[in-house]
Amino acid sequence: MALHQSLVLEFPGRVECVVHYSMRVLVGTADGRLVLFDTRKDPNKPVGVHELPHKKRIQQILVVPHIRMVIVLANNTVTVHSATDLELVSSEFHLAKDVTHLSVNQRGPPHFRVCAASATKLQLFQFEAKEKRYKYLRELAIADPPEVVGWYRNKLIVGSRRGYALINDKTAEALSINLNVNTTPMVKLLPNEEIVVSAMDALGVFLLFTGEPVQRNSIAWTKAPVAIEYTSPYLVSMIPQKGIDIHSMQDGSLVQSIALPRITAMFGNGMKWDMEPRTGGDSEDVIVVAALTATGSTSIFKVEQMPMEQQVQELLDRGRIEEASDLMKKSISSLNADKQKSRMRRFHRQVAITLLKRCEFDAAVEFIYRSGMDPREWLSFFPDLVSPSFAYEPTILTPDVLPRGSSASPDWNSVLAALLKDNAGNLAPELVANGHAKLYTKSSKALLKCLEMIKKHSRYEHKSH
Repeated sequence: MALHQSLVLEFPGRVECVVHYSMRVLVGTADGRLVLFDTRKDPNKPVGVHELPHKKRIQQILVVPHIRMVIVLANNTVTVHSATDLELVSSEFHLAKDVTHLSVNQRGPPHFRVCAASATKLQLFQFEAKEKRYKYLRELAIADPPEVVGWYRNKLIVGSRRGYALINDKTAEALSINLNVNTTPMVKLLPNEEIVVSAMDALGVFLLFTGEPVQRNSIAWTKAPVAIEYTSPYLVSMIPQKGIDIHSMQDGSLVQSIALPRITAMFGNGMKWDMEPRTGGDSEDVIVVAALTATGSTSIFKVEQMPMEQQVQELLDRGRIEEASDLMKKSISSLNADKQKSRMRRFHRQVAITLLKRCEFDAAVEFIYRSGMDPREWLSFFPDLVSPSFAYEPTILTPDVLPRGSSASPDWNSVLAALLKDNAGNLAPELVANGHAKLYTKSSKALLKCLEMIKKHSRYEHKSH
């Protein structure tokens, strides 16, 4: 499990939109209310409420915390509010009529430009710092009514029922992207100037801002998502009537599903401006979801990544060594060289133990060597390979780390019997099919190879001194 959920608050009624910023949660309701909570205070007592006069559904909320503003779409009109108390802020968004979607340019400062999309045009607005308000910039005519828009630097990616197009925000020059779209279009901008879009029935395809495909595995959803968010290294998708699916950005595989059949809204903030991924431990890097309860109220959850060590161990347990290694390297990149070295040795020891438990002995040898583990740790399990005077009690491969089965002392036959009995589900079928005797032979050979590697290394070390 990569992410876990925790309840933030219970809200009386249905939530249509939810956003999270600066430890605050802002919800938009079906009857046109904006309700603000501060999670550092009483989570069930609002610190701000604003009721829109038309009492229509809040369709979308954009947050621009750097200028302390939230931009709200409801009843196809746009209003701007203070992010701290929801008071109305003057703007020129009244010039935008029949708006169906809002998008903020991920370039960010200084103008925090916003696109207000309607059936026939894209109207662009920018924040003017001197006047402290959003002003009209220009509009671009479009051929098809857009359902979703993403914007970075001078390119807009627009998704309609007819497909996707990249549009220059100055010239309106459009480049159609050749993709079969027979589902609701969906766009999410990602780090390294990538975009993921939904195509065909329920496929996530990665593109560049040139329209060229990215050499990545596509994402296979169980059903077309209605929202996609990013929290490194995962894509989190809201699947109607199901909940959320979490996919690995590395290989496109489904990592986890969280069942929330009555999910109504989702928000994520896994990137800073310029689509820079947030680093581990950033309090803004959360996914927030809203789901109806049986009583008609809404539970608002925060879905966060588990501690790094736990994530790494879970990946190792599933045999995803390379992914665990990448995650580990990223998590320690800010440490000094000595600390990085020490942490990687500890990680290599973790990998070695995992591979021994998975009966992948040849692969384990490399990591035993790289971790600097005392070879007697493993050798002590093979009494037939050592002299009677050999006496060593493992301090790393202890019974709580490596099961010893019926034997109180280190004995590899007993370890294998325990692994084949209790851990067979985590072993490759061909290894289970090998049976006890073959596995014992393989492990003995791997151990001898390991001892030879360490011997060579110590000879080399001796010569170099």
